[in-house]
Amino acid sequence: MNKIGLPKRMEIKNQHDSLTISRQWFSWYFMPVVAIFMVMDTFIFSLVLNSNSAWERLMLIGMVLLSIYYLLSIFLNKTTIVVTRQEIQVSHSPLPSFGCKKIKVNDITQLYTKKVFCNQNGQTSYSVYVIKRNGTDEKLVSGFISDQQATYTEQQIAQYLGI
Repeated sequence: MNKIGLPKRMEIKNQHDSLTISRQWFSWYFMPVVAIFMVMDTFIFSLVLNSNSAWERLMLIGMVLLSIYYLLSIFLNKTTIVVTRQEIQVSHSPLPSFGCKKIKVNDITQLYTKKVFCNQNGQTSYSVYVIKRNGTDEKLVSGFISDQQATYTEQQIAQYLGI
C-alpha cells in the first residue's frame, strides 16, 4: 500500500497516548451546494412573505433556518477523530452534527475506504469504514471530498493501532 502525505485542510497530532486527525469541512467543492441553498432560501423566504397561513409560515421559516444551519456547518465545522488504544471517537464541532460516535478498538479487525456518492456533476464523496469482529461493517467517518483524504485517515488509524 502506498503511503499518502497529509492532504489539504487536514491536521494530525500524534501524541504518546493518542492520535488526533482533524479535517475542515469547507472546500470550494461545496460552492455549488451553497449557491443552491441561497437561491432556495430566497425562494422560500418569498413564499413566507406571500403566505396567509401561520402554520405554513412557521414551516417555511423552519426550512430556511435549517438550511442556514447546514451552510454555517459547512463553513465552520471540522471533524475530529481521536484514536486511543481503547477507542476511536469521532466528533464534529463547533456546531453539532450527525455522525459522532465511539467505537471500541477491540471490536475492530480492519479499516477500509469506500466511494459512497457520485452525482451527475461528477462530485464524489468517500467514507472510512471499520469491519468489526462480529463481521459487520460500520461507517466510522464520512464526507471526505477526495480518496486521498479518506485513505490517509484510514492509513494513519491502522498504523497507530497496528491493524
